[in-house]
Amino acid sequence: LVLLGAAGLGLAMGPLLGLAQAAALHGAVPHPWRWVAANTAAWPVAMVVIFLGATSPDASWPVWSVLVLGAVTGGVAGGLLGVVSGWFLPSLTGATGVDRNGRHWRTAPRTAEGVAAAPGRRGARQALGAPVPPDPVESRST
Repeated sequence: LVLLGAAGLGLAMGPLLGLAQAAALHGAVPHPWRWVAANTAAWPVAMVVIFLGATSPDASWPVWSVLVLGAVTGGVAGGLLGVVSGWFLPSLTGATGVDRNGRHWRTAPRTAEGVAAAPGRRGARQALGAPVPPDPVESRST
């Protein structure tokens, strides 16, 4: 019952965290609001792991073992959060789906208007694999 509640908590807070992060991604990627779906999918998984780790020890456990369990639980939860949300990264730059094997994203056609980088967001576009247009300041001839 506790783990079901943890999943529900993740399902409630995932979209809220995703909304805040999507707002920060606005202008850096063509589809920032898809990040809300990524967080909605990832946070329930992470919260179940966190609650599983938090409810496992009892009063008889030595402090050091509780600390180790906490560190391992945090690492596993963070790793799963990254893996699940990472599946959605290609969709932020315009991917349309997965191939028949479920492994490779097909990129959507892009237009010059669809990939224009916002000022100060060039690094995010490069990190996400989106085409980055030339910097207008650097391309001016003097």
